Order: sequence, then C-alpha cells, then structure tokens
Amino acid sequence: MKKWLLAIFLLSLTIGLAACQSDSSDQTREEQQEGSIPSSTEDQQAEMVNESRDEIVITDIATWTHPVKSILSGVPFELHKVILTNESTYPKFYVQYPDVEALKTSQDLPDKLLAIAKENGYWDYELVNEQGKLTIEVKIDKKAKRIKSILVNGEPYSVPDAVNQDAGSSADGEAKVPESIVVPKKYAAFVEEHSLGSLDDVNFFKTVDLNGDGIEEAVIAFSDVYKIYVLGENNSEVKQLGDSLQSAYGVYNIRFIHLQDRPEPVIAFGLSNGGGLDGFWLIGLQGEKLEEISYSASATGAGVDELIDADQDGKYDGYVQERYSYDVMYYHVLRTFELRNHEFVQTRTSVDLGKYPAEARDVIAQYITLHVLDDGYSPELTQRLAELCPSCTEDQLLRFEHQWKTFKDFDTFSLHELLMDNESMIEQVDPKMNVKTIILTESMDNGIDGKLTVRLEKTKDRWVIIDF
Repeated sequence: MKKWLLAIFLLSLTIGLAACQSDSSDQTREEQQEGSIPSSTEDQQAEMVNESRDEIVITDIATWTHPVKSILSGVPFELHKVILTNESTYPKFYVQYPDVEALKTSQDLPDKLLAIAKENGYWDYELVNEQGKLTIEVKIDKKAKRIKSILVNGEPYSVPDAVNQDAGSSADGEAKVPESIVVPKKYAAFVEEHSLGSLDDVNFFKTVDLNGDGIEEAVIAFSDVYKIYVLGENNSEVKQLGDSLQSAYGVYNIRFIHLQDRPEPVIAFGLSNGGGLDGFWLIGLQGEKLEEISYSASATGAGVDELIDADQDGKYDGYVQERYSYDVMYYHVLRTFELRNHEFVQTRTSVDLGKYPAEARDVIAQYITLHVLDDGYSPELTQRLAELCPSCTEDQLLRFEHQWKTFKDFDTFSLHELLMDNESMIEQVDPKMNVKTIILTESMDNGIDGKLTVRLEKTKDRWVIIDF
C-alpha cells in the first residue's frame, strides 16, 4: 500500500512539474531565477543550538522574513518552525502538511516543491510533518537549477526527465541548452578558422537581427561559459563583432528580449555567483558595436535580480534587486529600477524592518544597520531612523558620524557579527532606571580602537536614542 501511494505521488510530481515548463515565445517574460539562503532579520534572535552555529532554530515565524514563507505560511502548510544547518544553507521546514494521504491526492504539491526550490536558491531542503511522521527531502542540482531527486521518508525515487531541465525560460527561443545544436557551415568554418572553440562544445547558437539592419547576427556559446561570441556578416563574409563576452559569474541562460526603449532585441544572460544569488547581463548592438546596457549581479550575498514588465506589453521597462543575506545585514531589501531615457534608474528601496526593537542593545544595532543600508530611496527606513532617534539634533548626528568613522572599514558581514556580539556592547549603570548608556567597542586592525557611546531613554515602553 505504501509503495502504491508513493507511486501515485511520483506520477503527480511528474505531471505537475512538467506543467511548470513555459513555452518559448518572442515576448516571454518568465525569467525568475530566485537565489537565496534561508535567513532573515530575526536570524540573530533565533535559538542557537550549539555555539558553533551548526544549527539555528527559528520559531518566531511571524517576524521571520524570507520568500519561502509566502509559499509555506498559512493553510495548508502552516509553517511553524525552521531549522538551518550546514552554515544556514540546508533548511528543514516544519509544517502541518502534506501528510501521506495528501501525497496521493494533491495536484499542486509538485508545483510547490519546485517553487520552494527556486525561492531557496536551489539548495537542498526538507519538509517535515512531525505529526504525520512524514519527511520529504528534495535534492537539487544547483548548477543546473533543477530538482535532482526526491526522498519520501528516506526512500529514493528517480526524478522524471521533465523535471531535470533548466527551470528558467526565455523570450525568443532558448530556455535551456539543447542536447544537440547544428551550426551553419559558414559559422562553423569561421569558428574553426579563428579557433574560437570546439564545435563539439557549442551549447548555444541562435541568429537574430540585433541592430535592425535587416541582417541577422549569430550568438554562439561554448561549454566554457566564458566563451560567448557575437558574429556578423559583411558582404556575406562572417566576422566577429567586438571581443568575446566574458562575465566574472557563471552564465546559465542565454536569450533575446525586448526593452521598452528600443525596437531591436537585446541579448540577456542569466548570471549566478554560485552562492545563492542570480542576476542578469544585457548586451545590445549599435551598428557593429556591442554595448553593455545593464549588469546586475553581485559576488556576495543571496537573492535574485530580475527584469520586470510593469505594463505587461511584452517589453521590459525595469528590474528589481532582491537581497536578504549578510550583504544587507540579513534584512529583506528590494531595490526597484525603472528604464528612463535609455538607462535604468533606481526609484525605490523597500526594506522589511520588522517590529520595533524591544531591547536597548537592539535599538543601537538597528540604528547602525539602517544607517549603513540607507541609500536615500526608502521612506520606511528614514521613518524608522527617526523613530529610533526622535529628538536627535544636527550636532548629535555629527557626533555620531565622528565616532562612527572608525567602524567604516568594516564589511557588512563583520559589522553584523560585531553588533550581534554581546561582549562588544558595554552597558553602564545609570541612577535613573529608564536611562542607559551603552558603549560599542572594537579593536581595529589598524591599531585604533573603535568606540561609539550611545545614551538611551525608555519612553512609552520603547527605548530611544537621546544622545551620542
């Protein structure tokens, strides 16, 4: 009976995940390449199971922020606990659903597993139903961005071929690398003559008119992701246009898209830093000159940068950058850019601030963190800074800047660790019970001791900064 139930579940998984595959079209906009490691603004408040932080338990789901939460929170999953292991890259999501019976009847569960994989940055993960005594382990091929295998209560199953494909899709053609590509003779001859690469290693080839002159250019890529070329023609003679296109990050997807401000298509490369962050790179062609339109990627952090089509007319007119790892001090940050006058311009930064800090130390930590994150585009961040220090004068803020300058060499990861270290904050006793003075100290590599003195007062059940 158990095998029969799991067999039905596997069939459901095959159908559901196969249905996720998007048909290619000239104006397909599905390019979501979510990359994230489960983390949040509240990670530092989670229960530490051991001192080495090999395991972090998160039970305050209400204040925990992460894209996976939007899938698992509420009915029917009712996420109530998350355990992070392997340096926070392997999450176990504790839920009330699915149970064994649901594996037989649920039609959307396979879609959920795939969606979770995307939001989780294509790291392995588990769904654990303790009450139903059920564990679903999802193994991911991170480089290929696909589900590799599924184990239900420890029993392995082979994932159908429909699942083992690139989860991305494209506009104008290539959602994934085909198993075999035929390169026209004139381009093949040029590749061999100029030693661009082995024809056996070609993993992408497509022709399209990139500059609107009526003549199609060819884009060819080899299995070495750093070898991508644009080839044109002059009097029926093939020639290379510009240098080879190279990125410091892995290129996992190539396609052609349309932008709002131009009739010609542009080349869109999907990029990954290999550590949970996906971005993109846009290249256009003006005459015979390649131009970089936009490059949105990062060597650090986790998240996803994706193009958006706000008016749904089939042409992209902006993009968003989503971050929620150490590079943004574990806050959930969303930066929005709009295409204006042939360039992408930042217009908004959204920051999930969570609840107002309850402890005086946390008030200081949030004030410093938001000070670092402030780029001038987030009204809610500006408002929270004003709430944390409601009566700060210009002179007081200047004193803060003067004391803070010794900490400015800290990268965001080191600064976050410093703020979470209780020993770095020295609390001085004050005769007034509702007043505290806390000193943040750190010995710097340059031999200068960093010191920031903050005075706080508790008013209306809130600690606020009153002086530096």
